[in-house]
Amino acid sequence: MCRTTQTLVLAIVLVLGGLGIPCARRVFAAGKADDVSGTVVSTGERSLTLKTGSGAMTLVVPEVPKRDWQKRSELEKSRFMAAIAVKRALKPGMKVRVKTSGEKDLDGVGASGTIEGVVVGPEGGGKLLLVNVDGIDGSMAFVANWEKGPNGKWRPVPAEVERFKSLKAGTRVRIAYELEEHFRAKTITVLEQDSGKKS
Repeated sequence: MCRTTQTLVLAIVLVLGGLGIPCARRVFAAGKADDVSGTVVSTGERSLTLKTGSGAMTLVVPEVPKRDWQKRSELEKSRFMAAIAVKRALKPGMKVRVKTSGEKDLDGVGASGTIEGVVVGPEGGGKLLLVNVDGIDGSMAFVANWEKGPNGKWRPVPAEVERFKSLKAGTRVRIAYELEEHFRAKTITVLEQDSGKKS
């Protein structure tokens, strides 16, 4: 099968599979890749160690050439976002899907699901929400989506910032999330308000 056909087949499989992870779409469209699921054991500056069904594996995020975003290939964009996720978002105990090529190259990382936990509080003026998640070591940070404002400059989506600000420390929540380069909260459901604590 030629590379163009492989790329087309992988893209069709992804669309039909309905994974919905932007970085996963980039990697599948970029060419041959292996899809591996596992649990995060540890992360380094540019490495990720997973526990998979076949044992532990350590992957390295390849260096991405510095150039304008528009001039980067889809694979370079995916690797760039994977590097951010490895460095800033992933924590031991999290379940993820990764795209690999070669022996140990990490070409993309994705995750989606639902978690429950207790709000630590909003930070950065509401651009970030910290939650102590059941079964995860440390706080998980959810970042507001960004959009172009009326002046053409990028800003966090105001409705998401207000939603993050409205959640007080100690509130128990359920969050449906998706990992892009950061974790994004798709829906937030308040399960229990903590009336005993002041934020």
